[in-house]
Amino acid sequence: MDAPGPLAAIKTAEYFIEGLNHALASGETSIVEELAADECEPCAKLVDGISTLYSGDEWQEGGQITFADAGVPENYADLDQLPVQFNVVQSASVSVDANGVRTPGGNGRKYVMQVVVEWQSDRWQVVNVLDAK
Repeated sequence: MDAPGPLAAIKTAEYFIEGLNHALASGETSIVEELAADECEPCAKLVDGISTLYSGDEWQEGGQITFADAGVPENYADLDQLPVQFNVVQSASVSVDANGVRTPGGNGRKYVMQVVVEWQSDRWQVVNVLDAK
């Protein structure tokens, strides 16, 4: 089956970010893991970091990503991997341990996030995630 057009790729990238937000808020990473290709090292690092944080009776508050203005290159039909870019705002975050001690995490910021997807095994999968600056 040929890969569907860019709209399906964009929806996959959006769902990945929504899954990442869910993981940051809950520690539950299954959506990110399901959408990530085996070779996506940044995906594995995100999952490992979130899993490590939540396995120690800690959790994160904030860090949510709000996205808008998804775009793909005009020559998307010529590409094997489709970079989907978003203008995002990520809120400030804090880690909280089992005793209620709060440790500041990342400051909120605006940036361009790129979620690179590739058609594999009859579905779009995330192969890279980066700050496109």
